[in-house]
Amino acid sequence: MRGHGLRMPFQITLRPEASKPVAPTAFQPRRTFVLYERGQGQQVALLSHPIHDEPQGFTLGAGSALSSEDVEALLELVSGQGMTLLQPDTLATGSGSVCWWVPPGARALRFDPKYTQTAQIAALNGRLIPHPGLVFHATPGRLCLFAVLGAERPTSTTPLYHAPFWNLFEGGRMCQGSVRYPDTQRPQDQAAWEEAFFGSYFTGASRVDTYMQWGQSYQELLEKALADGVFPEAALMPANWTLGQYLGLS
Repeated sequence: MRGHGLRMPFQITLRPEASKPVAPTAFQPRRTFVLYERGQGQQVALLSHPIHDEPQGFTLGAGSALSSEDVEALLELVSGQGMTLLQPDTLATGSGSVCWWVPPGARALRFDPKYTQTAQIAALNGRLIPHPGLVFHATPGRLCLFAVLGAERPTSTTPLYHAPFWNLFEGGRMCQGSVRYPDTQRPQDQAAWEEAFFGSYFTGASRVDTYMQWGQSYQELLEKALADGVFPEAALMPANWTLGQYLGLS
């Protein structure tokens, strides 16, 4: 008898040839810059140090003042790095700081008065109330707010006025309370900072100084703005700063 062969299914897996690891590019240190402090952080000096490749390892050479070539090389190296695309209304920006302008317009406010004498202002909740031009300044964990006259973009010489809102301390700083601020302060974060302010509940005046030239109640001021369709700028009080002075630019 002829035996019957059995056909068993099988599979062959071809493993690709393992790629050889590529050695990382070696960087050779040549020079470093060290920032030195002179007395209580009041004065600093930046010195250039050569780096020597010794048998025992790299060592730091003697420091010297930066030459014009050093400065030019540094500027060329960092040029274009860390750049930020500005918004049309951005006024100034720096490390952990952004300042911008909000033209005159109308925003909805939410009130939760902490005093019974002002409880009726809650009737304005959700109404689009006209406001003057505003200047916002955001830094880590801090938001300051001022008003400006007119509808033109502020410059460094533009006078600042107290912003006509509750929950603001002297110097324009917002009383944060339970409001969560954005984690970063960049031009692209401006809308988020505005939402943190306008989306909060206004509970009462936080200042102890006079910040409005208005002989009636705050509610009546907002009602007049609603009736006129524009905020009455005559009620604004000077903050005794120009924009440039406030930002330390002049």
